[in-house]
Amino acid sequence: MAMFAQSNMSVNRLRVKDKITYMVAGREANSLTNATVGAINALVFDSSNVSAVTLDSGPDTLLTKSGSSMKYISKASLLGSVSGHAISLNPSSNYAVNINTGTSTGALTLGGGSGTVAVNSSDWDITTEGVATGLGNITSDGDIIATGGDITGANGNAIDIGEATDGTIVFSRDDAGTVTITSADNNADAALTVGAGGTGALTIGDVGSTTAVLSSGWGITSGGLMNQLKLPAPVANTDGTETLDATQSGVIVTAAYAGTTTITIPDPGATTVGVVYYLIQTANQTLTVTATTANGNSIVCDGVATSDNVSITTAGHLIGAGMVVIGISATQWYVGSLNPESLLTPEAAD
Repeated sequence: MAMFAQSNMSVNRLRVKDKITYMVAGREANSLTNATVGAINALVFDSSNVSAVTLDSGPDTLLTKSGSSMKYISKASLLGSVSGHAISLNPSSNYAVNINTGTSTGALTLGGGSGTVAVNSSDWDITTEGVATGLGNITSDGDIIATGGDITGANGNAIDIGEATDGTIVFSRDDAGTVTITSADNNADAALTVGAGGTGALTIGDVGSTTAVLSSGWGITSGGLMNQLKLPAPVANTDGTETLDATQSGVIVTAAYAGTTTITIPDPGATTVGVVYYLIQTANQTLTVTATTANGNSIVCDGVATSDNVSITTAGHLIGAGMVVIGISATQWYVGSLNPESLLTPEAAD
């Protein structure tokens, strides 16, 4: 038998399950079972029979059953700020615990920055050091920052972001073998583009290892052997005039005009270094190559270092005659013959 007394407490409502004896003015008044009474100032109950007690004594106080005793507490302590006690919610029972649910619009704060916080569930956990395990997908509407540098996936494979060397991303595996990077989308054909930013240079490979390029149409072996490389589609000229630019490097121009064909190449510059053109005459006519600026003295050919244009005019050797034009510096073009029987005639130096 246990007893709770509060002499100055005015009780608005008492909800009782099982047996409770209440006292008024210091003496026993009655025994209750599943009843509601008015003003009382003391309760006596048999803890073996009382299964639940809720006492609502106004906006400021509550009475609650805890173990085999009754405890009188203030609503402010229960619902507002509780200090100086270890608190357990729903320990060793199977009831759900809800915090700030329903229609509540108030902010929920967990922790105050002075102590550790841990989450321990049957599926996922977060330790007091912030190590999360067992999480499913993570969706973020902001940046994900990995200050440790590593993101580790299945089988120990990882992505190191700037940890080893600033500005370097390393894809690794935890055993010996090849590391493969493959693009994917919603079907089996996902294009992959690797590019440098702006006008920056793109470098593939390094001097300490071999590099190979494989594709469905051509390839370069690790020994530098090129397979099935193709030049751009030929340009068929039929009107006797053709102007080329630096982006057409590797192009073959065929001349079929029934008269002299003049091919104009750009003035030499930084963008023409290494540019190559192939010019082939298929008609029995003169073939001439000239730079954009007249008298620019930018062509090197057959004993002349500062020519303006070069022609093939040898009778009987025009059909099948050809020239190769190569940008050898930012100030000069080289013009050579593709057919030794078709002589080149450079304009004399100015």
